[in-house]
Amino acid sequence: MFKRIRSDIQCILDRDPAARSTWEVLTLYPGLHALVLHRLAHWLWGHELRWL
Repeated sequence: MFKRIRSDIQCILDRDPAARSTWEVLTLYPGLHALVLHRLAHWLWGHELRWL
């Protein structure tokens, strides 16, 4: 999961000229937050942890 997050952050840094650092992308980009939370929710749902 963390490799995938690193890959997503690098993709944002490569494509968005306004992105200056990894920390900025990790803390300030709502699209990344939505993607990470969706993947987490999907993983939980697939493992029958449907309390979320």
